Amino acid sequence: MIPRPVIIDCDPGQDDAIALLIALASPEALQVLGVTCVGGNAPLNRTQTNARRICVLANRADLPVFAGCAGPLLRVLTTAQAVHGESGMDGSGLPDAPAMPLQERHAVDFIVDTCLAAADRGITLCVLGPMTNIAVALTKAPDIAAKIRGIVFMGGVVHGPGNVTPSAEFNIFTDPHAARIVFACGVPLVMFGLDVTHKVITTPARLDAIAAIGTPVAAAAATPRSPARFRARSTRRPAARSTPAAPRPRIAAARCGRSSSRSRPAPIISSLARWRHRDDPLRRRADRRIVDRHRGDVVRGLWADGADARRSD
Repeated sequence: MIPRPVIIDCDPGQDDAIALLIALASPEALQVLGVTCVGGNAPLNRTQTNARRICVLANRADLPVFAGCAGPLLRVLTTAQAVHGESGMDGSGLPDAPAMPLQERHAVDFIVDTCLAAADRGITLCVLGPMTNIAVALTKAPDIAAKIRGIVFMGGVVHGPGNVTPSAEFNIFTDPHAARIVFACGVPLVMFGLDVTHKVITTPARLDAIAAIGTPVAAAAATPRSPARFRARSTRRPAARSTPAAPRPRIAAARCGRSSSRSRPAPIISSLARWRHRDDPLRRRADRRIVDRHRGDVVRGLWADGADARRSD
């Protein structure tokens, strides 16, 4: 099997940490070209540090890690640090200062340059967090769409409740405007919704089996990392990890049961946002105009806003 070239865009986060470890342990299936980070589960200075901590743990300090957009296109970032801890990976036991550098280049520039240098349909994007980096890349260089084989993403929910509100899933909720740009770009999409990822159950027996492997990676993966109140709850019932299978495009297509290669009209805002604006059609139209007519200003603003976060560890 020829490994599939992929870029993993993520916001580690405990679930993304497991996803990265699985991807890096699968060189026969995936050629990971680089890891790009976005503000999401934790602020950008935390997520880019966590991505490097994971690469060091996996003995892949050679893999380039890039920091991207610090927050959503048009909204204030709402993190999930109440779930993942202040650092985004509290309790992992990994060194706070990873022994590998953060790349100087912006994550969006890396995505654009890598896609443009590839053959048509040569790159798969695995998106494990908010879609801000991908949306900005597609806005900055629309020609990259022809170079992307597919976008495999963790986001949304089809059957069942959300994990932020009764109807909204975190990644789409965090940057719904970016999701709209990505959904409308015409690239084939494979979706991992909550109703899929919640079938990936972590049980005490499975954690014990992982720990028994006896490697540093296994020890880290088997260590409970959630805050105490979530650990206490997880002892009463199995816990679901959100994104461990997401970087595997072939598995993603099989589990989801369908992929889309058509450019379909996509919701401009998440389920929660539609609910909030249900009585305010003028605000809905204003959001649409902001995204459609002022993307250039958004891109320039994100570069300025994210500069400090990209530099800070």
